[in-house]
Amino acid sequence: MKKIIIAISFFVCLNVLSQESKPGEREFRIDTTRFGEPKNEFVLPEFVITGRETIEVEIGQKVEITDVNLPKVDLNLYQISSAEKFTPDVPVKNIKDGYVKFFEKNPIAKFKAGVGRYLTTYFDGILQGNVSKIFSISSNFYHRSSQGFIENADYVRNQFSVNAGLYLPKIKDKILDWLGGAKISTAVNYSTYSFGFYGSVSPSFHRNMNKFDLGLYIESPYRNVFDYSLGLNYSIFTLLDTIANYENSNFGGREKRFDLSFNYRHRVDFLKLRLGVDYTPLPARYLKLGIFAGNLLEFFEINGNYLLDFGVKLFSFQNFDSVNRFRIYPDVSFKYLAGKKTQVYAFFSPEVLNLTVSNYLSVNRFLTKNLKIVHPEEYFNLSFGVKYGLSNFGVDAGLNFKVFKNFPIYVDEDKDGFYSVEFERTQFIELKSSGYLNYRGNELVFGVILNSSYNAKSKKPVPYYPSFSANLGYKYRFAFGLVINLEIDLISSRVYNFNGDELKGFVLVNLGAEYEVFKNFKVFLNFDNLLSQKFYNWHNYLEPNMVFIGGIEYRF
Repeated sequence: MKKIIIAISFFVCLNVLSQESKPGEREFRIDTTRFGEPKNEFVLPEFVITGRETIEVEIGQKVEITDVNLPKVDLNLYQISSAEKFTPDVPVKNIKDGYVKFFEKNPIAKFKAGVGRYLTTYFDGILQGNVSKIFSISSNFYHRSSQGFIENADYVRNQFSVNAGLYLPKIKDKILDWLGGAKISTAVNYSTYSFGFYGSVSPSFHRNMNKFDLGLYIESPYRNVFDYSLGLNYSIFTLLDTIANYENSNFGGREKRFDLSFNYRHRVDFLKLRLGVDYTPLPARYLKLGIFAGNLLEFFEINGNYLLDFGVKLFSFQNFDSVNRFRIYPDVSFKYLAGKKTQVYAFFSPEVLNLTVSNYLSVNRFLTKNLKIVHPEEYFNLSFGVKYGLSNFGVDAGLNFKVFKNFPIYVDEDKDGFYSVEFERTQFIELKSSGYLNYRGNELVFGVILNSSYNAKSKKPVPYYPSFSANLGYKYRFAFGLVINLEIDLISSRVYNFNGDELKGFVLVNLGAEYEVFKNFKVFLNFDNLLSQKFYNWHNYLEPNMVFIGGIEYRF
């Protein structure tokens, strides 16, 4: 076993090299020199259709987003996921070696439709499941639109995706037996996103984005000894910006991206070895190679309640200045199982994130004339916390500390109404706490998140940080099949723009009900954003929109 560890270390050392080159310039550099006349300040708003968007993920799993979708830098793009980290919403029985699997044996059909103020329409649906023992198919689609949510503005978003999978039979051949039981799937996804506003005082602006994704994936069934997954994805992103009233002008661009990912896990005696590779040749080269070893403490015959995983990640990438770079970071994860109810965890996982123009423009609603594409380097990322769980009660509290070398900070506004973007060193401190309580048909969940930030260079605040949010959810199940849901969200942000102006806290209340009409068939109703308080932004008010949503769910 010592020979294996020495061989891995020697392989890593041999790959420590870097090289420099000067390829061509990036696309998507917005030229605003043609706008000669001064323009009033304007910032693109992101409409809040509902304070609680629901995204369907794979089969039978849903993710609730409780943050109001204001135009901010979305830190979700920068969060580092650890292979050993999981949320308290995921049952432990579904977690194996850090990989979370969601599945639904029976086919399911679910449809939702909603209406709200300002000509808001809301519609989505999902169809998925196993058609036979060897074939599965799923389709997901949704539509969001609104007009007039803020003076002369519109918002339209559509997405459609289809996924088909084929399960291979068992293969007795000694060479190809590793393919037995594997699932081969293809996925096609197309989405459109357009928003803008029109007026006589400020320039009319409209942005239209389209994205097409085509993927091919192969994944082995879970085995005690080894398993693997391979994914290929090709995407095309197009953008068209139209600015009128002062001088008509258009800006368009296209970005192609190709991604390859491969993960392999192998168990050798007590040791769990993992290999991960991510490679992107387009639009700029990015390579990530990770080698990990789990259960290292068993090598020293230390109590099995202490779990230590160690890995090395190698990054080779090209940054905005067209220079190739090379980084090596360690990855450490530690757990202490204090009995069956308590777990103490900590991990250190630096990262170089592979973001492109599509990631930035899909999140940022601000007009920028010097948008550069950089790979944010989170060279310090430390998280630790404790979890305690019973069958009817659980709590998870943790602290995250992160430092980014290249983080997008909007530091200046020019006379044309555009913002200049700089990428600086920024640190974030995040305190999280969540839990649940189940008692005689009553289910109570709660969560608190407190964020703080510091920008070392310009000392200007990072948009929307510091911030505070808290949520409380209550569910009651009646004996005759009716379920009542109540959700209350408290949201506060001290800073909401680049000038340091403050945004007062506000409350969102969501009320919902579902009823099982008969076996496998449910109907549900939601009233989102009840009692929502107005808050002021952009010298105007934007109110979280009250939406009525109804739908059905049927399991075949």
